Amino acid sequence: MTLSLAPSSHRGSWLVAALLVIGCAPATTPSQMQDASPSREQVLVPDRTLVVALRAEPKTISAGSFTSSGITVATPIRLFNAALDLIDDHGVAMPYLAERLPQLNTDSWRVLPDGRMETRYQLKPGLAWHDGTPFSAEDFTFAWRVYQVPDLGISALAPVSEVEEILAPDDRTVLVRWKGLYPEAGVSQIGGYLRGIMPFPRHILDGPFQEARWETFTALSYWSRDYVGLGPYRLLRWEPGAFIEGVAFDGHALGRPTIGRIKIVFIGDSSTAMANILSGEIHVAVDSALQFQHGVELKRLWDSSGEGVVLTHVASWRTIFAQHRSELSTPPAIRDARSRRALAHAIDRGSLNDAVWDGQGIIANTFFAPSSYFFPQIDEATIKYPYDLRRGEQLMETLGFARAADGVWTSPVDGKLELTLTTGSASARNDIERSVLASGWRQAGFGVQETVIGTAQALERESQATFPSLLVTGTGLSERNLIDSFASIAIPSAANRWGGENKGGWSNPVYDRVRDAFARTLDADDQVRQRVQMARLLSEELPAIPLYFGVNPIAHVASLRGVSQTSSPGTTGIFSWNVHVWELN
Repeated sequence: MTLSLAPSSHRGSWLVAALLVIGCAPATTPSQMQDASPSREQVLVPDRTLVVALRAEPKTISAGSFTSSGITVATPIRLFNAALDLIDDHGVAMPYLAERLPQLNTDSWRVLPDGRMETRYQLKPGLAWHDGTPFSAEDFTFAWRVYQVPDLGISALAPVSEVEEILAPDDRTVLVRWKGLYPEAGVSQIGGYLRGIMPFPRHILDGPFQEARWETFTALSYWSRDYVGLGPYRLLRWEPGAFIEGVAFDGHALGRPTIGRIKIVFIGDSSTAMANILSGEIHVAVDSALQFQHGVELKRLWDSSGEGVVLTHVASWRTIFAQHRSELSTPPAIRDARSRRALAHAIDRGSLNDAVWDGQGIIANTFFAPSSYFFPQIDEATIKYPYDLRRGEQLMETLGFARAADGVWTSPVDGKLELTLTTGSASARNDIERSVLASGWRQAGFGVQETVIGTAQALERESQATFPSLLVTGTGLSERNLIDSFASIAIPSAANRWGGENKGGWSNPVYDRVRDAFARTLDADDQVRQRVQMARLLSEELPAIPLYFGVNPIAHVASLRGVSQTSSPGTTGIFSWNVHVWELN
């Protein structure tokens, strides 16, 4: 996703878009990718091992959403999985397992007279799972049965919730029948992250599935050390706490990867990751392995030496979710929009951006991308909360609070207003962010306790939804996921295995109606109007306080070639989308 950088005194010079290139590695275009099967000469070159650093060990490398975690693991999921389509760094979908993609108002995408729809895919011939078992359309119908199990926590989430059934008229035809109009029906993924309508290997999972013991099913070794997928790399070895190894898959739908082997190592400390990439022990650091300040330092070093490339991209929408569940929220006043507005007025976003991102983050009043063609209408409708302590005081007074002798807001009903500010995981950047926010709020009269979930707990989605007051965290840039971050149907709970995006548990029937209409609208102009309605309502009720679009550095050595260097507005910009054509010299 690329976001245009609006003029501001808080902007630096080295990030002017979501993906800014610092280096000179060549880009790969979508057309090149589709014809990117390695030559015979490339295949015969002795296999190199590409070493990739992640910040944390994933719980799974599956694209099955019910096994996902709260920490970004986009790269390992991409390496071992394939979908019907592949989303490039420009947000363009192209055929992957399918020979072609559905086109509206053709036999491949039909709107039926009763308002339902059908999309049809023809699979490429000769596809196989990593273990050599032939892949067929029945693997999608089996996955559909898995998705429908409520205990697995995905049946109520889009796009699965929008599907009526998935059929296999023959081994190579996948027919998806939709309950109604759904504008994203022509793309099987969610935001390019290889999540959505994904197949499962029927020959491996059907037996355990028939037993209907869901805790056992989700704990199968298949999801980790015995994983079998369809992606460019086949799992070779998973050493818990240390690394994951993969080997190029000869049967990959887009051809055998040029780099023969891959090793993913887990480095929780950003300084250690930087030292390893400088020493040549690792070739690429992805998925938050490097903190922002280390990316800045690495850029400075490599600018002069030419030994590597640093890419920075907008990785997430940073926001502060408020806890709206009455059984969890403390203090109760946090559920009143006036208290959240007062908190928003007490945030100096410019100073916060300077402290956390060296002025390079893009300050946000909403989650819609400033570079989107419809953003002027969004911006006009969105209520802003500039730094204004006096306005914040007025709001607190309307709630019946007054400053006590120690300066902390106090009411006869609730007593002292003591908030808990939770950070999603520990890092130098998050520590600075949390500290600056807490300090500003204390000066404005709010009692604030600071706490950190921690990396291990952050892997458990329940911890991201059961915070007591405020959670400052990043949300992925898929528009669908961002919209669902405030939908009642996406509230995490034990019933859905904590699988929803709505971490704060906010519920509003008006928002739900607009969101549901948006999900079934095919007309682009109508969708813009619905986006405007959602943006206005969110800025009025402020269930979460927007901060900025956060940036993450991705670094790779100069000997790694073929990495995409650009990203377009409104896309998630998956760094490793074309990993199968990378070359390591």
